[in-house]
Amino acid sequence: MPAKRLKPCQCGLCTESTQGDFAPGHDQKLRIHLEKAAGGLLQLKNLLESVQAPEHVINRQLVAYNARDLVAWIGTYASDAIQKTLSGEVLAKGHAALRARMKARMADPALHAKLLKRSVMGQVVVDHEVVTETGPNGIEHMEMVCVYLVEDGVIRSATFHRSV
Repeated sequence: MPAKRLKPCQCGLCTESTQGDFAPGHDQKLRIHLEKAAGGLLQLKNLLESVQAPEHVINRQLVAYNARDLVAWIGTYASDAIQKTLSGEVLAKGHAALRARMKARMADPALHAKLLKRSVMGQVVVDHEVVTETGPNGIEHMEMVCVYLVEDGVIRSATFHRSV
């Protein structure tokens, strides 16, 4: 029987090796360390909730978009998320379709979204942006309104309207 492969403990507080993610008891060491660093359990809970707040999710999505980081960008979307136009045309549904839709766009070195204004109402985030990309006639700038529904820390749906 082959020996089980050891890997470094993921607690970040030691140099021990383990077969799982943590050396025995180190998951609790990490929890205690994070709780102390945040200023207490309630503050840690509030910090985690703020990271999942709709505005923060959309900001991470925008940063990943502008970095043209397809993996990070997809990670802000739910696995069954839908993108559509304001008129209801479905652009993509699910990670595979989102990836296929965005792969070529993210290869465009000119791709960039400049946030002009953001409004947040509960789980809905509305961004007014100017998007720059390479089009058939060279560099193009288009004004867009993007309406995102964020649930459980991920984008469930995105609806787009662009200037004509």
